[in-house]
Amino acid sequence: MLSPSTAYYDLVYKKNIYEEKGVKEYWIVDYESKGIDVYENDGEKFLLFSKSRISGSVDSKILPGFSIRLEELYSNLPSS
Repeated sequence: MLSPSTAYYDLVYKKNIYEEKGVKEYWIVDYESKGIDVYENDGEKFLLFSKSRISGSVDSKILPGFSIRLEELYSNLPSS
């Protein structure tokens, strides 16, 4: 889960390392915006594949049928 203290590390540093190492999919879960961004690696770089904020769902490209509904994920968390 993305936190203010690690945001740069997660969004830039780790993302670049995972991209270079060929990680196929990278998920950013952001509690503050109640959103999820899913990036896929096209072999050279990460491209945004799926994105949702507050409601809706995001899907995995590499795990067919795996999907997360944001309403379910964030419904039990305290309000910000």
